[in-house]
Amino acid sequence: GSGKSSLLSALLGEMRCTGGLIKWDKGATFAYVSQQPWILNASLRENILMGLSYKAKRFTRVIAATALQPDIDILPNKDLTEIGERGVNLSGGQRQRIAIARALYSRANVLLLDDPLAALDYNVAQHVFDEGIINLVVQQKKTAIMVTHSLHLLTHAHKVVALEGGKVRAAGKLRDMELIDGVVTGIEALDTRGKTAR
Repeated sequence: GSGKSSLLSALLGEMRCTGGLIKWDKGATFAYVSQQPWILNASLRENILMGLSYKAKRFTRVIAATALQPDIDILPNKDLTEIGERGVNLSGGQRQRIAIARALYSRANVLLLDDPLAALDYNVAQHVFDEGIINLVVQQKKTAIMVTHSLHLLTHAHKVVALEGGKVRAAGKLRDMELIDGVVTGIEALDTRGKTAR
């Protein structure tokens, strides 16, 4: 691939850098959402809290932002239902939204997101992006570093980094990168629903 997941691993200190430095502010705390969400054999609530205390208002905001309430409503014990290998089976999209909810509920001020919306249908993905990543992260002055294949989301980015063969091909504002031949292709062909118009 282009090295997008490797970039996140390097930012987390999980991969040795061959050059340059990675520096974070001393107060930086991290939450990571992988492409393959990890689910505990525990209740849905415990999977989101991950040891933090339950704050009803915050929990409710995160559930709404990740569109999990309809899923919770059909579980036998609502958010106290056990999930994971020994519990209720979940779809890939449900597992991904729980992982995103976990990151949003955390007190982390830097969220590293490895293509977190890929397993979600378009409408749910757009809701999670707008209500979760934009409203609960970016507008709260937190940092979100997100790997994505969804070109329509790039219009919201403060900075875009295009990778090719594990190297940075270009970095900057989207409008500047569109001027570099072949870096961001097809952006002008996106329709209003974010799908490629071909």
